[in-house]
Amino acid sequence: MVDTARARVEAALRRDSTLEAVAFAAQRFLEESSWEDVVPELLRRLGRATSASRAYVFQNHTVPDGTHLTTQRWEWVADGIEPLIDDPTLQSQPWVEAGLERWEKVLGGGSVLQGHVRDFPESEHDTLAGQQIESLLVVPIFVSGEWWGHIGFDDCVAEREWTQIEIDALRAAAGTLGAAIHRRRTEEQLREAESKYRTLVEQIPAVTYIDSYPGPGADTWPTLYISPQVETILGYSPREWVANPTMWVSLLHPDDREVALAVDAHHYATGEPLGQEYRMIARDGRIVWVR
Repeated sequence: MVDTARARVEAALRRDSTLEAVAFAAQRFLEESSWEDVVPELLRRLGRATSASRAYVFQNHTVPDGTHLTTQRWEWVADGIEPLIDDPTLQSQPWVEAGLERWEKVLGGGSVLQGHVRDFPESEHDTLAGQQIESLLVVPIFVSGEWWGHIGFDDCVAEREWTQIEIDALRAAAGTLGAAIHRRRTEEQLREAESKYRTLVEQIPAVTYIDSYPGPGADTWPTLYISPQVETILGYSPREWVANPTMWVSLLHPDDREVALAVDAHHYATGEPLGQEYRMIARDGRIVWVR
Protein backbone atom coordinates (compact mmCIF):
# COMPACT_ATOMS: atom_id res chain seq x y z
CA MET A 1 0.00 0.00 0.00
CA VAL A 2 2.80 2.38 0.91
CA ASP A 3 4.67 1.54 -2.29
CA THR A 4 1.55 2.22 -4.37
CA ALA A 5 1.03 5.62 -2.73
CA ARG A 6 4.69 6.49 -3.22
CA ALA A 7 4.50 5.48 -6.88
CA ARG A 8 1.50 7.75 -7.38
CA VAL A 9 3.28 10.67 -5.76
CA GLU A 10 6.37 10.09 -7.88
CA ALA A 11 4.25 9.82 -11.02
CA ALA A 12 2.48 13.09 -10.17
CA LEU A 13 5.79 14.86 -9.54
CA ARG A 14 7.19 13.53 -12.81
CA ARG A 15 4.08 14.70 -14.65
CA ASP A 16 4.31 18.20 -13.16
CA SER A 17 8.03 18.46 -13.93
CA THR A 18 7.43 17.33 -17.50
CA LEU A 19 4.69 19.92 -18.04
CA GLU A 20 6.88 22.61 -16.49
CA ALA A 21 9.67 21.72 -18.94
CA VAL A 22 7.30 22.12 -21.89
CA ALA A 23 6.01 25.44 -20.51
CA PHE A 24 9.62 26.60 -20.09
CA ALA A 25 10.31 25.78 -23.74
CA ALA A 26 7.25 27.66 -24.99
CA GLN A 27 8.16 30.76 -22.98
CA ARG A 28 11.86 30.80 -23.82
CA PHE A 29 11.33 30.20 -27.53
CA LEU A 30 9.11 33.29 -27.56
CA GLU A 31 11.60 35.40 -25.61
CA GLU A 32 14.89 34.37 -27.23
CA SER A 33 15.86 35.43 -30.73
CA SER A 34 18.16 32.40 -31.01
CA TRP A 35 16.24 29.15 -30.61
CA GLU A 36 19.54 27.22 -30.68
CA ASP A 37 20.44 28.69 -27.29
CA VAL A 38 17.26 27.28 -25.72
CA VAL A 39 17.54 23.65 -26.89
CA PRO A 40 20.24 22.45 -24.42
CA GLU A 41 18.26 23.64 -21.41
CA LEU A 42 15.05 22.20 -22.85
CA LEU A 43 16.67 18.76 -23.21
CA ARG A 44 18.10 18.93 -19.70
CA ARG A 45 14.72 19.76 -18.19
CA LEU A 46 12.82 17.17 -20.21
CA GLY A 47 15.43 14.49 -19.54
CA ARG A 48 15.40 15.04 -15.80
CA ALA A 49 11.61 15.36 -15.61
CA THR A 50 11.08 12.02 -17.34
CA SER A 51 14.10 10.25 -15.76
CA ALA A 52 15.39 9.49 -19.25
CA SER A 53 18.99 8.44 -19.83
CA ARG A 54 19.41 10.65 -22.88
CA ALA A 55 17.49 13.45 -24.56
CA TYR A 56 18.55 14.64 -28.00
CA VAL A 57 17.70 16.50 -31.19
CA PHE A 58 18.66 15.39 -34.70
CA GLN A 59 18.39 17.49 -37.85
CA ASN A 60 17.78 16.19 -41.38
CA HIS A 61 19.63 17.25 -44.50
CA THR A 62 20.02 16.03 -48.05
CA VAL A 63 23.24 15.83 -50.10
CA PRO A 64 23.38 16.70 -53.83
CA ASP A 65 22.93 13.07 -54.92
CA GLY A 66 19.57 12.97 -53.11
CA THR A 67 20.65 10.84 -50.13
CA HIS A 68 18.74 11.71 -46.95
CA LEU A 69 20.92 12.11 -43.86
CA THR A 70 20.41 12.87 -40.18
CA THR A 71 22.85 14.53 -37.77
CA GLN A 72 22.80 14.75 -34.00
CA ARG A 73 22.88 18.44 -33.05
CA TRP A 74 22.23 18.45 -29.28
CA GLU A 75 22.26 15.93 -26.44
CA TRP A 76 21.72 15.74 -22.69
CA VAL A 77 22.74 12.64 -20.72
CA ALA A 78 22.04 11.55 -17.16
CA ASP A 79 24.86 10.81 -14.71
CA GLY A 80 26.69 7.60 -15.58
CA ILE A 81 25.35 7.43 -19.14
CA GLU A 82 27.76 7.48 -22.06
CA PRO A 83 27.24 10.54 -24.29
CA LEU A 84 26.95 10.01 -28.04
CA ILE A 85 27.26 13.58 -29.28
CA ASP A 86 30.87 12.99 -30.38
CA ASP A 87 30.12 9.69 -32.13
CA PRO A 88 31.10 10.29 -35.80
CA THR A 89 28.59 7.69 -36.99
CA LEU A 90 25.76 9.96 -35.81
CA GLN A 91 26.97 12.83 -37.97
CA SER A 92 25.54 12.86 -41.51
CA GLN A 93 24.18 9.37 -40.99
CA PRO A 94 22.31 7.98 -44.05
CA TRP A 95 18.92 6.65 -42.98
CA VAL A 96 18.89 3.72 -45.39
CA GLU A 97 22.52 2.67 -45.04
CA ALA A 98 22.17 2.73 -41.25
CA GLY A 99 19.27 0.30 -41.47
CA LEU A 100 16.82 2.95 -40.29
CA GLU A 101 14.64 3.12 -43.38
CA ARG A 102 11.62 2.32 -41.18
CA TRP A 103 12.44 5.32 -38.98
CA GLU A 104 12.54 7.59 -42.00
CA LYS A 105 9.09 6.45 -43.10
CA VAL A 106 7.50 6.55 -39.64
CA LEU A 107 8.92 9.90 -38.56
CA GLY A 108 8.64 11.46 -42.01
CA GLY A 109 4.98 10.47 -41.98
CA GLY A 110 4.44 12.36 -38.73
CA SER A 111 4.12 9.36 -36.41
CA VAL A 112 5.80 8.63 -33.07
CA LEU A 113 8.47 5.90 -32.88
CA GLN A 114 8.67 4.10 -29.55
CA GLY A 115 9.29 0.71 -27.97
CA HIS A 116 11.85 -1.72 -26.62
CA VAL A 117 14.95 -2.01 -28.78
CA ARG A 118 14.88 -5.82 -28.51
CA ASP A 119 11.55 -5.75 -30.40
CA PHE A 120 12.91 -3.62 -33.24
CA PRO A 121 13.68 -5.18 -36.67
CA GLU A 122 17.04 -6.93 -37.11
CA SER A 123 18.17 -4.28 -39.61
CA GLU A 124 18.17 -1.66 -36.82
CA HIS A 125 20.05 -3.65 -34.18
CA ASP A 126 23.54 -3.04 -35.56
CA THR A 127 23.09 0.73 -35.42
CA LEU A 128 21.56 0.71 -31.93
CA ALA A 129 23.65 -2.07 -30.38
CA GLY A 130 26.52 0.14 -29.24
CA GLN A 131 24.27 2.76 -27.68
CA GLN A 132 23.10 0.63 -24.71
CA ILE A 133 19.48 1.62 -25.32
CA GLU A 134 16.77 -0.50 -23.70
CA SER A 135 13.77 1.61 -24.77
CA LEU A 136 13.34 4.81 -26.76
CA LEU A 137 10.76 7.41 -27.70
CA VAL A 138 11.21 9.62 -30.78
CA VAL A 139 8.93 12.37 -32.13
CA PRO A 140 9.34 14.16 -35.49
CA ILE A 141 9.90 17.91 -35.74
CA PHE A 142 8.12 19.67 -38.60
CA VAL A 143 8.78 23.21 -39.84
CA SER A 144 6.20 24.72 -42.21
CA GLY A 145 4.97 21.24 -43.10
CA GLU A 146 8.46 19.97 -43.87
CA TRP A 147 10.07 17.20 -41.81
CA TRP A 148 13.03 18.99 -40.22
CA GLY A 149 14.32 16.36 -37.77
CA HIS A 150 13.38 14.64 -34.52
CA ILE A 151 13.60 14.89 -30.74
CA GLY A 152 13.82 11.81 -28.54
CA PHE A 153 14.49 10.02 -25.27
CA ASP A 154 16.58 6.91 -24.56
CA ASP A 155 16.31 4.73 -21.47
CA CYS A 156 19.57 2.83 -21.01
CA VAL A 157 18.75 1.48 -17.56
CA ALA A 158 15.60 -0.59 -18.06
CA GLU A 159 12.83 -1.27 -20.53
CA ARG A 160 9.93 1.06 -19.96
CA GLU A 161 6.51 1.90 -21.30
CA TRP A 162 6.41 5.58 -22.15
CA THR A 163 3.39 7.28 -20.60
CA GLN A 164 0.93 9.33 -22.63
CA ILE A 165 2.03 12.43 -20.72
CA GLU A 166 5.64 11.85 -21.80
CA ILE A 167 4.59 11.29 -25.40
CA ASP A 168 2.36 14.38 -25.41
CA ALA A 169 5.09 16.46 -23.75
CA LEU A 170 7.64 15.43 -26.35
CA ARG A 171 5.15 16.21 -29.11
CA ALA A 172 4.52 19.62 -27.58
CA ALA A 173 8.25 20.30 -27.34
CA ALA A 174 8.69 19.27 -30.99
CA GLY A 175 5.84 21.55 -32.04
CA THR A 176 7.20 24.49 -30.09
CA LEU A 177 10.70 23.97 -31.49
CA GLY A 178 9.33 23.73 -35.02
CA ALA A 179 7.41 26.98 -34.54
CA ALA A 180 10.55 28.72 -33.24
CA ILE A 181 12.56 27.58 -36.27
CA HIS A 182 9.77 28.75 -38.59
CA ARG A 183 9.70 32.16 -36.90
CA ARG A 184 13.46 32.54 -37.31
CA ARG A 185 13.24 31.61 -41.00
CA THR A 186 10.43 34.10 -41.54
CA GLU A 187 12.37 36.89 -39.83
CA GLU A 188 15.46 36.14 -41.92
CA GLN A 189 13.41 36.12 -45.12
CA LEU A 190 11.86 39.46 -44.20
CA ARG A 191 15.26 40.98 -43.48
CA GLU A 192 16.62 39.67 -46.76
CA ALA A 193 13.61 40.97 -48.69
CA GLU A 194 13.89 44.38 -47.03
CA SER A 195 17.62 44.53 -47.82
CA LYS A 196 17.00 43.68 -51.48
CA TYR A 197 14.16 46.20 -51.66
CA ARG A 198 16.25 49.00 -50.19
CA THR A 199 19.14 48.18 -52.51
CA LEU A 200 16.79 48.39 -55.47
CA VAL A 201 14.99 51.60 -54.59
CA GLU A 202 18.15 53.37 -53.50
CA GLN A 203 19.98 52.67 -56.75
CA ILE A 204 17.40 53.47 -59.41
CA PRO A 205 17.61 57.03 -60.83
CA ALA A 206 14.35 58.17 -59.21
CA VAL A 207 12.86 58.97 -55.83
CA THR A 208 10.87 56.16 -54.23
CA TYR A 209 8.61 56.98 -51.32
CA ILE A 210 5.84 55.63 -49.09
CA ASP A 211 3.19 58.01 -47.77
CA SER A 212 0.53 57.35 -45.17
CA TYR A 213 -3.10 58.19 -45.93
CA PRO A 214 -4.69 60.16 -43.07
CA GLY A 215 -8.19 59.86 -44.55
CA PRO A 216 -10.65 61.79 -46.73
CA GLY A 217 -10.24 65.55 -46.75
CA ALA A 218 -6.61 65.55 -45.62
CA ASP A 219 -4.36 68.14 -47.24
CA THR A 220 -1.07 66.52 -46.20
CA TRP A 221 0.18 62.95 -46.58
CA PRO A 222 3.01 62.25 -44.10
CA THR A 223 5.95 60.42 -45.63
CA LEU A 224 6.95 57.15 -43.95
CA TYR A 225 9.95 56.46 -46.18
CA ILE A 226 11.73 58.29 -48.97
CA SER A 227 14.87 57.13 -50.79
CA PRO A 228 18.20 59.01 -50.64
CA GLN A 229 17.88 60.29 -54.23
CA VAL A 230 15.60 63.05 -52.96
CA GLU A 231 18.64 64.85 -51.53
CA THR A 232 20.42 64.78 -54.90
CA ILE A 233 17.37 66.09 -56.74
CA LEU A 234 15.96 68.63 -54.26
CA GLY A 235 18.69 69.12 -51.65
CA TYR A 236 16.67 67.88 -48.66
CA SER A 237 17.72 64.76 -46.75
CA PRO A 238 15.32 61.83 -46.20
CA ARG A 239 15.39 62.60 -42.48
CA GLU A 240 14.25 66.20 -43.07
CA TRP A 241 11.55 65.05 -45.46
CA VAL A 242 10.06 62.45 -43.12
CA ALA A 243 10.15 64.88 -40.19
CA ASN A 244 8.11 67.51 -42.06
CA PRO A 245 4.67 66.29 -43.27
CA THR A 246 4.13 69.51 -45.26
CA MET A 247 7.48 69.35 -47.11
CA TRP A 248 6.07 68.27 -50.47
CA VAL A 249 3.32 70.90 -50.42
CA SER A 250 5.72 73.67 -49.39
CA LEU A 251 8.14 72.91 -52.22
CA LEU A 252 5.52 72.92 -55.00
CA HIS A 253 5.87 75.81 -57.43
CA PRO A 254 3.15 78.39 -56.64
CA ASP A 255 1.82 78.22 -60.21
CA ASP A 256 1.45 74.40 -60.05
CA ARG A 257 0.35 73.93 -56.43
CA GLU A 258 -3.42 74.11 -56.87
CA VAL A 259 -3.53 71.61 -59.75
CA ALA A 260 -1.04 69.22 -58.12
CA LEU A 261 -2.99 69.15 -54.85
CA ALA A 262 -6.26 68.59 -56.70
CA VAL A 263 -4.83 65.67 -58.69
CA ASP A 264 -3.41 64.13 -55.52
CA ALA A 265 -6.71 64.56 -53.66
CA HIS A 266 -8.58 62.88 -56.53
CA HIS A 267 -6.12 59.97 -56.48
CA TYR A 268 -6.54 59.36 -52.75
CA ALA A 269 -10.33 59.75 -52.92
CA THR A 270 -10.87 57.38 -55.85
CA GLY A 271 -7.85 55.07 -55.84
CA GLU A 272 -7.33 55.80 -59.54
CA PRO A 273 -3.72 55.84 -60.86
CA LEU A 274 -1.83 59.08 -60.28
CA GLY A 275 0.22 60.67 -63.02
CA GLN A 276 1.18 64.34 -63.36
CA GLU A 277 4.03 66.74 -64.07
CA TYR A 278 4.77 69.81 -62.00
CA ARG A 279 7.59 72.04 -60.79
CA MET A 280 9.26 72.00 -57.40
CA ILE A 281 11.70 74.41 -55.81
CA ALA A 282 14.97 72.89 -54.58
CA ARG A 283 16.84 74.04 -51.49
CA ASP A 284 19.23 76.14 -53.60
CA GLY A 285 16.35 77.84 -55.44
CA ARG A 286 16.51 75.76 -58.63
CA ILE A 287 13.26 74.94 -60.42
CA VAL A 288 13.03 71.16 -60.86
CA TRP A 289 10.47 69.49 -63.11
CA VAL A 290 9.03 66.35 -61.54
CA ARG A 291 7.01 63.63 -63.21
